[in-house]
Amino acid sequence: MCWVSANTWAQGSIYGSVEFAFKWQDLTEGRKLYWVEAITRYRPRAYRFLLTDRDPASLQDVVPYDPEKMDGPVKKMGGNWYWNPNFSSEFMIEADLSLDLCYSLNFVNHHSDICRLYGAACTERQQLAMFAGAAILGYLLGTGDTRLNHALLPKNGMPNAFSLRMAASGLWFALVGRGTTLKGKITGLSEAKQILKAASLEYAVGGADEARDLVAWLASNDIFETACCELIKEHFGLASFQID
Repeated sequence: MCWVSANTWAQGSIYGSVEFAFKWQDLTEGRKLYWVEAITRYRPRAYRFLLTDRDPASLQDVVPYDPEKMDGPVKKMGGNWYWNPNFSSEFMIEADLSLDLCYSLNFVNHHSDICRLYGAACTERQQLAMFAGAAILGYLLGTGDTRLNHALLPKNGMPNAFSLRMAASGLWFALVGRGTTLKGKITGLSEAKQILKAASLEYAVGGADEARDLVAWLASNDIFETACCELIKEHFGLASFQID
């Protein structure tokens, strides 16, 4: 079971810091729509739908929903879909969603007060989008996983200023930051890249202090930036890249 929402939030996302974007057509193709419930205890109030390929006879406690005929928060008219943005929209997909269908990966600020998943226990409520991006980019660079490359690069093959560049800046601030001058012993680019790969992955799994200890072996901030840009170019197949 996967869960998606059509909402965006002016004061930050109430769902997390990483936004996987899917096309509505890919989510609905071959699936039927069922009304599950209206959730009045939420603030803002929410409506919940189930998208599945199962027939009504095999389901209980849900109502088949015809978006072209029924009066509700989701409508289909003339081939176009519409949804009521005054409430939280919740769509449960009874299937796994392949990352191949994710057409855009974005990093967003978490809402400072509300977290739908973990409430007051959420540790990301004060986290800026750039540091969420740093963790994702760190994992990709550290592991060499390329499955999300297409989602971080527009079709023209150039870096997305609001995703990849933000993540790279976040990685710089997380591992070096303003006011820090690296004075280690590692001057070679090859060695620096290996250290940065290890540090990036360490940061991605929650070891921020350990990651900064690794980066401290580099001889200068310039070597860090050069190694970071080279890793990103190699990983994403880019001709050029600079950290803003």
